[in-house]
This record gives sequence, structure tokens and C-alpha cells, in this order.
Amino acid sequence: KIVQRVWKLASRYYLSSYSAIRLTGTEGLRSTFSDFLVTRNYEIQYLQVKPEISFQPKNTLRISFLGGGTFKKNVFEGGNGEKVELYDGGVELKVNKLSQRNITSTVKYIRINADFKGTALGSPLGYEMLEALLPGNNFTWNITWQEKLMNGLQFSFSYEGRKSDTSKMIHIGRMQLSALF
Repeated sequence: KIVQRVWKLASRYYLSSYSAIRLTGTEGLRSTFSDFLVTRNYEIQYLQVKPEISFQPKNTLRISFLGGGTFKKNVFEGGNGEKVELYDGGVELKVNKLSQRNITSTVKYIRINADFKGTALGSPLGYEMLEALLPGNNFTWNITWQEKLMNGLQFSFSYEGRKSDTSKMIHIGRMQLSALF
């Protein structure tokens, strides 16, 4: 059984007609309970702050500078009180042509400090708390391209990559052709 409770507060302030600041705060609890797989039980309490500043010099182009911090703790009564701090910063570029094309690309640096108190990083708890990354320095990047080819026919391509200090670079690509009718 998976239980998730989330409280979110978002605010946006326009500095000018082409720039804005956005701040999002999230507080939540994510729990997983199993009667048969008790090693997969956890209850993660987290707090997240995400500031963003965006510039949109044209209707077809937006550049955003991203930042943030996430603080997680396993509060499950059978757990070890594992803690993780994630700090990230990055840049997002979005280019679009109304009703025709949409291209979005993001590059992020993520610093992870983890105190797992003997719990394996590859455990379900480790995977969830580390967001599929590793403690230390991490880089993630992606690009998504969506194109309307003709009435009812749409093409999309996405590529994601990530690199941690101690692991090889990982690449994931997807391509899809959709017929809408």
C-alpha cells in the first residue's frame, strides 16, 4: 500500500513583462507498507524549496534558471532514521512555435549528502530517497521535442542522461509517433 500526502505552496512575481520569479515550497510524506515484504517498508517525510527565475524575451523562447533544496528523512518506526539532502541548480531552455513544435531542454547539477546508517543505497528506500541518483555530485540533462506533422499525426522524441561521480554515464531515448483521431 502506497500513501502520499503533499502540501504545496507556489508564488510567482513578475519583475517585468518578460521576466518572473517563482518560488515553490512542498512538504509531504510518502509511505510504502507491505505485509509480505517488510524490508520495503518506509515512511519518508520531506521538505522541498524550488526557486526559479525566468526570462521570456519572445513568445517563442523562455530561459529559466532553476535551484532548490530537498530534505528527506525516513520516519518509519522500524527504520534507522536515514537522511538525505539534495541541492540542485540548473538551466532550462524552451522553444516553441504555436501549435507546431515544442522543444524543451534542461541541464542540472545535483549535490546529494546522504546518511544511510547502514541501509543499502540500492534498497527501495535508497532508490526513493536518492531519486535514482548516488550520493555526491550528479549531473542530469534532457531534451524533449514534440512536432505536429499534420492533422492528427504527432511525433515526439525525448532523450535523458545522467552521470554520478562513481558511475558510468546513462543514456535513455524514446521516440513516439501518435495518430490522434
